[in-house]
Amino acid sequence: MGKKLVALAVILGLAASFTVYSYIKKVEQEARQRRLAQVVVAVKDIPAREQITAEMVALKDVPVESIHPRAARKLEEVVGTVTLFPLVGGEPVLLSRLARPGEGRGGLAFQIPPGKRAVAISVDEVRSVGFLVKQGDTVDVLLKVPVKAGGTGSGSEEVPVALTILQNVEVLAVGRSLEQPRVEAAGKEGENKQSPQQAKEVATVTLAVEPEEAQVLLLASELGSVRLALRSPVDREKRVLEPIDTEKMIKKFGGGAGLLDRLRREAEMAGAREKAESGGTGLTGVVAPPPFAENERTENERWSVFSEK
Repeated sequence: MGKKLVALAVILGLAASFTVYSYIKKVEQEARQRRLAQVVVAVKDIPAREQITAEMVALKDVPVESIHPRAARKLEEVVGTVTLFPLVGGEPVLLSRLARPGEGRGGLAFQIPPGKRAVAISVDEVRSVGFLVKQGDTVDVLLKVPVKAGGTGSGSEEVPVALTILQNVEVLAVGRSLEQPRVEAAGKEGENKQSPQQAKEVATVTLAVEPEEAQVLLLASELGSVRLALRSPVDREKRVLEPIDTEKMIKKFGGGAGLLDRLRREAEMAGAREKAESGGTGLTGVVAPPPFAENERTENERWSVFSEK
């Protein structure tokens, strides 16, 4: 009886072992037959706003059915990008958690070209070319500033001088928008969806400038009036432009030195007249400009020289 029990126990043990062995073999076979694919995983913990290098990531085989739809499948999709959120070592890298420099998806900081700085300037409808400047455009920056005509003395007269301080500057943002205005589906082709109210809310334009240009732009904003000149998208040439004052403008575009002298005399007359009306010394010592001859221009014609050139 005892021998039969021992034999039965041996038989049952062999059966159990065979069953376990068969199950393990079946699981191993299914694992080998399961389809695998490679995904990019983080080799170590990577903090947010860190640029990913080739040493930080690697490829790993994982079951196809467990791959996330946004998982990176190639190293070149990840290397060189910047993390928007922290990545845990060993986990698949999701493309939605990354941004490339120059893209606006991660905010303005990710849109700034390498080596440049984002500087915002105050604008209105005139200074921003009628609110028609958009993100991605290029502009020139002009400055009008008062300059002492006769030197730095207290008695020197200030005259306005206009000069171009920056050329071919990229517009990063208009107001708070990092994207170009969308196009109305039911409107005219190319018509902006931006409403008049949205246009009124545009108070700044953000430019991408070199670090040295950022200093120039800040100083110019404090010294005088800054205005933007919109450039054609195919015009990248930078020209050498000399500053221009009122005298140079009139001589070059307004009829020569004769007109300039007449305008000066008329300005002196106007100033003396205002002084006399306010109880000053009157018009003593001021020589009135000679009357126009019959063959000379009328008052309106004299000022039209600016539009004739």
